[in-house]
Amino acid sequence: MTDHKSSGHGTVSTYIVGFVLAVILTVIPFWMAMTGTPNFAILVVFAVVQIIVHVVCFLHINSSPAQRWNLMTFVFAVITILIIVIGSVWVMENSMQNMMSDKQYNNMHNMHNMHQDMK
Repeated sequence: MTDHKSSGHGTVSTYIVGFVLAVILTVIPFWMAMTGTPNFAILVVFAVVQIIVHVVCFLHINSSPAQRWNLMTFVFAVITILIIVIGSVWVMENSMQNMMSDKQYNNMHNMHNMHQDMK
């Protein structure tokens, strides 16, 4: 018989708590979007909290000595993904700025601001 605790498996209660939290953290932003009151900052907070719930409850990554390498690998992956996403957005914005004339760029931003004001 194998010892599941040494391999990092969670208990049934951990999975149930994780599932309930994941459902709550999905339903609230979904409800916000369906009622037309989504706030980007609140949605991002819900997304980050849900990622933490999944990492802790389902992937069982924590700061214990047995999980140290898994935690370091996860942090490295998150940093790498952030660098790729932020760098891509930066390059695309810079390319758009440099390929458009100043007039086109200002018109585009003015249209975007007018659209935001209408909401």
